[in-house]
Amino acid sequence: KIWHHKTSKSIDISSDPYHDSYELYYLVSGEQYFFVKDKTYYIKSGDLVFVEAGALHKIMPTKIHTHESIKINFSRKFFNHFIKEILAINSNVPLPFDNYPNVIRFSDDNQKTIEDIFHKVMAECSCKKRGHALYIKILMIELFIFLIRTLEESPHLYLVHPSPLHNKISDIIRYINNNYDHNLSLISLSEKFNISPYYLSRVFKEITGFSYTEYISILRIKKAKELLMKTQLNVTEIAKMIGYNNINQFGRIFKNMTGIPPTAFRKANNI
Repeated sequence: KIWHHKTSKSIDISSDPYHDSYELYYLVSGEQYFFVKDKTYYIKSGDLVFVEAGALHKIMPTKIHTHESIKINFSRKFFNHFIKEILAINSNVPLPFDNYPNVIRFSDDNQKTIEDIFHKVMAECSCKKRGHALYIKILMIELFIFLIRTLEESPHLYLVHPSPLHNKISDIIRYINNNYDHNLSLISLSEKFNISPYYLSRVFKEITGFSYTEYISILRIKKAKELLMKTQLNVTEIAKMIGYNNINQFGRIFKNMTGIPPTAFRKANNI
């Protein structure tokens, strides 16, 4: 799927914080903050964002709301299929997404190449002429070969944190990502990282786009959905595994985030 988005308003087009598909997000014009996995980046015209399948991410506006973006989402199956073509050329190349930086900033010349490929993909998705699926695959292979070559020649193109505060919040997020199944209170985190609870709560929201409680809940429910689909563990066992000692609280949060209770979710997913 591909989206070409233009707006002069403050709109967050990434309402789903994670999905089971790979994503390429290219900012044609404007500027935004983009949180992905455990970092927030300040992106502007010519920046390409890689979002791994299942990675939490969120777009946040800056003071400049006018922007134009192109987003491509594709399945694991599609990605695994065409990546074999690239590996056949050189098995030592870095695999896109798995070993790539999250954001790459391109020169003007490279921006034109990237945008030409994206517009060809959009045209093929729109017109659906004979052979369009094969041509899209060819275009995606061309895109990733171009990205690999560009990064090999200019490894400095990837972006880093906007500020030391972003670095600290990233450290906190990595800790949360590894310990969300424990009793992680805002106070215990603030003590561990030597930052006041009020300040942590405020800057966490500002930098990631998620409130602290919302972020923890998303991680836990994401894991719960995986366990419901892939294991035979009962709902009480799953709730405890992801950090909920109160089964009613788990059921309420799960339903608020998915629209259905855990048992209905399991049944809908044929487990």
